[in-house]
Amino acid sequence: MKQLFDRRQQTLLHDLCEKYAAVTTDEVLQQGARYLEKLLYYNSSVPLISRAGDSAAHAAQLFMTSLAALEYLPPDNDFVAVDLGSGGGFPAVPLKIARPASQWVLIESRGRKCTALEAIISHLGIAGMTVVHGRFEKIPLAAESKIQVVTSRAGPSPVEVVKWAKRFPALKRVLVFESSADQDLCLYSDLESDFYSLKKKELTSMFDVESLWLLSFEKRR
Repeated sequence: MKQLFDRRQQTLLHDLCEKYAAVTTDEVLQQGARYLEKLLYYNSSVPLISRAGDSAAHAAQLFMTSLAALEYLPPDNDFVAVDLGSGGGFPAVPLKIARPASQWVLIESRGRKCTALEAIISHLGIAGMTVVHGRFEKIPLAAESKIQVVTSRAGPSPVEVVKWAKRFPALKRVLVFESSADQDLCLYSDLESDFYSLKKKELTSMFDVESLWLLSFEKRR
């Protein structure tokens, strides 16, 4: 397989890993390449990511932009997180690769995607990741009292996610990736309440991608 990460991406990945990862840049690059290789293999039969254009380049961009959330993860390496609408595993799998002691529950409503995602995780030999098939609103979670982070990309709307996440007593932050072309970001100011404070990080220029924002809803103390 051709080189998945170009020189600019490798430099940016190094900077992110130096600041926020619990493993070396080389480990993230190697495990990331294995993950994307297997993802692209399954994507030929199950639509885990868009098939338009250069799928390998698109997968590399998805991996890189997922790592933008590293900055907002809890400092303790063994935090517990839930990812909604996991699809091919973004952002959960890249974040798990960079913070391997973390524990993740990946919720996906489509059975074929769940099967493919489980196979990818098994191939990588990643422990501490559980894939659950179903609608997130209806799934009881055994680790509910320990969940500190909720993430979502191309999943439910931010409004749905932040309202659902309030149920977790240990919650610290909700992280949602969103395209400004899809939603008016000004509307999200309505979600700043006594419960959450909202920060918006623009990722478009940083990662040289189409319009993309990372919305960080931090639970107020």
